[in-house]
Amino acid sequence: MSFTLTLARTAVKEHLVDHNNLTWSNNAIDEALRSALREISRICGQSLTLEGLDGAAATTLDPLDDQILVDGAVAYALTQRASRRFEEASPEKELPPDFAAYATARMQVFHSQLTILDLRVRAAAAQQRLEDLQKSTDTPYDQWEWDEGSLFK
Repeated sequence: MSFTLTLARTAVKEHLVDHNNLTWSNNAIDEALRSALREISRICGQSLTLEGLDGAAATTLDPLDDQILVDGAVAYALTQRASRRFEEASPEKELPPDFAAYATARMQVFHSQLTILDLRVRAAAAQQRLEDLQKSTDTPYDQWEWDEGSLFK
């Protein structure tokens, strides 16, 4: 089954323990998903889509990366909440320090996952290049012409 916006939202809400959108609206979660998807797209070198997000008809994200998207969206949602508290009429003066630390920790986990994804993408590209070179009938270099007379000039 393809990963969709509905499934992604549900997974993010599970991680945030906000099943009824009491803290994060669907719009806030969608924006966090967009941010995470942009980061993953940057690493993959192509524009990836999530079915249902911004009118996308299909998901082009590799199924192996679904959890990275969810973790990234959670990290962005926590960070956005920690950095700006204007969704309530009378917001708290400050969030608890543990909340900001948790948001930072989740973002670090997401960046670690992006580093691993980057290594996986680079390894796949190198493997593809190696296979292409092995299948090629052309030599990957020019023929070297030996001119003995040029050595003693």
